[in-house]
Amino acid sequence: LNPMDVVEVLEGSLHTVLSEIKLLRQDSRENKDQLLSSTIVAKEVSKSYNDKFRVVDQLRKEVEDLRTQLVNKELELAKHIKELSVMREVLATKQKETQICEEKTTDYRQKLQDRSQQVLVLSNSIEAKKFQDWYQVLEDWKINMTSLTKSMIIKNKVEQRLKSNKEVPDSCRGIAWLAISPFIYIRSIYDRNNQLYYALLEQRSNSESFIEKDLYRSFPSKEFRVRMQENNRIPALSNVLKAYSNWDPSLGYCQGMNFLVAFLLMYMDQENAFWMLLVIMQSFKMVGLFQPGPMLPMLVNQFDIEFQSLFPELYQHFQLENVNTVMFLTEWFTTMYVYNLPIKTVAFIWDHFLYGYGNSQLEFNLKIRRNFTSNQIVFSSCIFKLKT
Repeated sequence: LNPMDVVEVLEGSLHTVLSEIKLLRQDSRENKDQLLSSTIVAKEVSKSYNDKFRVVDQLRKEVEDLRTQLVNKELELAKHIKELSVMREVLATKQKETQICEEKTTDYRQKLQDRSQQVLVLSNSIEAKKFQDWYQVLEDWKINMTSLTKSMIIKNKVEQRLKSNKEVPDSCRGIAWLAISPFIYIRSIYDRNNQLYYALLEQRSNSESFIEKDLYRSFPSKEFRVRMQENNRIPALSNVLKAYSNWDPSLGYCQGMNFLVAFLLMYMDQENAFWMLLVIMQSFKMVGLFQPGPMLPMLVNQFDIEFQSLFPELYQHFQLENVNTVMFLTEWFTTMYVYNLPIKTVAFIWDHFLYGYGNSQLEFNLKIRRNFTSNQIVFSSCIFKLKT
């Protein structure tokens, strides 16, 4: 072979080898890059697995804690179930005891009711014996009320009992007031046909709206309100005030009259209450307190004189505090103490007012002075009102 040809062949082979080496180097470089990338990926995967292993370990711990808590809760539940069972037994025992107590209470209540009934019967019997003379006299008055002569004789008997300070039974106080007042005389003058009251109710009154507004303002105490709600007394109150406003249209209805009528209705029916209102307003001159005139100033002046005489220290205290008695006397006099004093006290006062110790509030207040000093309960009630 020609040497030159051999050299060419060898050079060609060398170039081929070099190309292959170059390719091998390139492949090696690529494999190295791939290996490096795989190593990085392997590290990241390893790190991710480690993180997940840590999470799994933490979850395992939490699961173990939850299992421990669950066991503790189960123990507590078992304890509570046991306590509940004990409480059920206790409750069953208490229910039996309660049932026994209720049975005993029922028996005691029945015995108490029986005893209360016995006490009521005995009390009524005692009251009947205590006030037997009152009942007899007032029954005679009802029978003979149409006879002026006989009714006056019986009236004198009633007045003698009041004069001797005999207690008036509350159950027949209304009849006693009719007997001792000019009730029969006033009615005989104005109502000979016994139709006036109902005729007045049929008329329209200019005061009706004012009356309706004051109806439920006529109860100064809870006891008063309860008693007025009995026996349909509130409509009766409206009727009496309407009838009076029609009887005296020049005056009509004035605040204060509602208290007078409400108190009367506790002891008598509405028709008699109307006539007793006329007695109070006309015979006892109470109408002057609801009209402009000298009556109220005269009463206040007389009261101040008596007040200073009886209670000089309290009078002086009022003067120092600039308390004018007219501030409370107007209310006292126009409501005849109904708004300010207890029912029992007011009833005592009215007994003596209607008794006729005076035909005016002036003489009546003088009578109060003499009677209060001998009746400590009433006296104390009034003085307490003054001090407060």
